[in-house]
Amino acid sequence: MSLDLAYGFTTFGRERAVYIQLISTFLMCLFGLRWVLKDQRQRCPVCMRCVTHPAHVGQASRTFLDWNGTEMMCMGGHTLLHVPSLPTSWFSTQRWLYLDTSWGFLFAGSTRQIP
Repeated sequence: MSLDLAYGFTTFGRERAVYIQLISTFLMCLFGLRWVLKDQRQRCPVCMRCVTHPAHVGQASRTFLDWNGTEMMCMGGHTLLHVPSLPTSWFSTQRWLYLDTSWGFLFAGSTRQIP
């Protein structure tokens, strides 16, 4: 793609085409890395599956006293992902809750393996 952008136009000189190729390659890598990191934050750290089944927890009016946000679950039964609706001083970013073997009855049909 960057070669097409750089050398596709015959009006550019050879030196200018090299700079266009360098800049376009850098921008594509930057946006690709951003997508990869955003996608990685939505995957279970144990089995690398995407977390699913979002459930809204709490009420927005009780944010000061209680947690308010979305919980998503790994289908392998390893983790819960807590994503706050409103960032607060005590809960500003998403958190992972690792599940122990006592949760196994919910995932009887899946192949749950905890290291």
